[in-house]
Amino acid sequence: MVDQFAPCGDNGGNQNLSPASEEGDAIMGLFARLFGSKSAMDFYNRGVARAKDGDYSAAIKNYTKAIALNPGYAQAYHRRAGAYFAKRDYDNAWVNVKACRKLGVRVDPVFLDELRKTSGRRE
Repeated sequence: MVDQFAPCGDNGGNQNLSPASEEGDAIMGLFARLFGSKSAMDFYNRGVARAKDGDYSAAIKNYTKAIALNPGYAQAYHRRAGAYFAKRDYDNAWVNVKACRKLGVRVDPVFLDELRKTSGRRE
């Protein structure tokens, strides 16, 4: 579920649901791993690569580093919400959904419905 859709998007002025760009994210993640760059985008891409491998803990660590470097990085929050969701850590998924909203990003209603259903919360 994490890689099928993004809980919130980052597509310019119209920030809605955006399909995950799996091929592009994988290529960027590989590039970041090979060349060892340390930008927010590099950590984000490493997080995407780790999530695709099913290593959600490592993905969360990388998204967190990306956010530390760029606190306005909506895509990192949205992917981190998805990683927490995959780990069934719904409280932290909600924290990241709220961060997306605070940044003015519309959270995908399908993701929210799933999070509400599985977490038992209505936020």
